[in-house]
Amino acid sequence: MGIVVGNCNGSDVKEFILLFDMLREYGLLDSQDEILIRCPAAESTAAINFQKARSLYGEYPGNEMPETLSKISYNSVANVTQRISQYEIALEGI
Repeated sequence: MGIVVGNCNGSDVKEFILLFDMLREYGLLDSQDEILIRCPAAESTAAINFQKARSLYGEYPGNEMPETLSKISYNSVANVTQRISQYEIALEGI
């Protein structure tokens, strides 16, 4: 399973369509792996917009990807906690 953390809030369907285009361009949609998209600080409508974008993207003319798109799922990230490693602290002293 691959995890993609997007810097998006999911307020618009176009955000997810652009993300699908990027995944396709870099060949990630060609693999057989499932893809989980995670968005920190997402809007409450992000899950609905993801579903709309996935169905719209599968309907583009000449796009034979409906079965490929079914392996992509979405979850929002409720809480983001920052962890700093000792290595990062040591680098600040340099």
